[in-house]
Amino acid sequence: MILRVQHKDGTIELLNLSGEWIVVDGTHMNRIRGPQGFEHFFTFEGYYDGWGGAIQPTDPSTADAIIEAIESKRQFVE
Repeated sequence: MILRVQHKDGTIELLNLSGEWIVVDGTHMNRIRGPQGFEHFFTFEGYYDGWGGAIQPTDPSTADAIIEAIESKRQFVE
């Protein structure tokens, strides 16, 4: 499923989600959690704030490569 989300600054991003996702009402932010523990965060007003993932402890260069690979798949819409 492709989900079109808006950041607080007005930019639009497309999230490509698959599998079962869970909606979590948070204390500081709301989020949706994916099947592998990956999460997308939203403000209480509904704006998209970004992502976070459950990355296992690793060396810094491997962690940087994982983050770079995830970031390269982000799609912004004009």
